[in-house]
Amino acid sequence: MKEAKICIIAVIITSLIIISTAFALPAQAEAVPVTSADYYGKLAVVTSSTQLETSIWIVSCQDKNGNLWEFLNEERLEQGDILTLLMFRLNEQEEDDECMDYMYEGHTDNINLFLQIMGWR
Repeated sequence: MKEAKICIIAVIITSLIIISTAFALPAQAEAVPVTSADYYGKLAVVTSSTQLETSIWIVSCQDKNGNLWEFLNEERLEQGDILTLLMFRLNEQEEDDECMDYMYEGHTDNINLFLQIMGWR
């Protein structure tokens, strides 16, 4: 009889320990899934490329709406290079979006003429 009481007390203590640790662990938020709708392309022309360090450049681009986009790059891009920027949508405001990558599309020697032909000005 004494052994049965000890077993019951041990089971109750073990159960309480398991339950209390379940409440002690913090709840983890689920990550919002990233879909292909969060990525989009944006045609832009390089307006400037400034060397930050030996192998890091700050590249500034202008899109058709006149928005300026900047990103860091390991190689120098020339003024007039035409790029398709791979953009990541962070929220509803386009100004907050981030440039993740780019694809080189070509080059123009006359940015103003390119902007006029594309109907950007």
